[in-house]
Amino acid sequence: MQSGLAAAHKALTGISIGDAFGESFFGATSRMKAAIAERQLPETSWQFTDDTIMAIPIYESLQRFDGVDQEYIVQRFLENYQHDPERGYGPSMHHFFRAVEEGANWKDIAAGKFEGMGSMGNGGAMRSALIGACFSNDMDRVASEAELACMVTHTNVEAVCGSIAVAKAC
Repeated sequence: MQSGLAAAHKALTGISIGDAFGESFFGATSRMKAAIAERQLPETSWQFTDDTIMAIPIYESLQRFDGVDQEYIVQRFLENYQHDPERGYGPSMHHFFRAVEEGANWKDIAAGKFEGMGSMGNGGAMRSALIGACFSNDMDRVASEAELACMVTHTNVEAVCGSIAVAKAC
């Protein structure tokens, strides 16, 4: 039986491969439709996006702290963003990181997105497979850790529930 961290590492590998594969389908719609119809993979650089970049600190937190340490994760998110801000981050995340760089409290920024509703995007869910893999023997812990990880950037209840659902499915 593999350890939780080994399972989380495999999940991270899967996330990065799936992310790079999915990124290969971003481009002109007509070109992508033709590639799909011909069952051909579009020419691609196989570069992963912000989804993988933001999953890595989740794994690091699991490794270092045996769980989700939100402060550590925010710091690593910010460092990675500063290193490569053009990795595919959306406008909301650009705003988040600029505000944190200027000294704003990340919890306030995350909760204040979209007129106080919080982001209901899929970013938290994109990262939650690692948590489900790591704590697969304890579904209560899967739920609590997935919620903590999601809440760093996505505080809307739908985003949190989606993150928990993905984590539990893993």
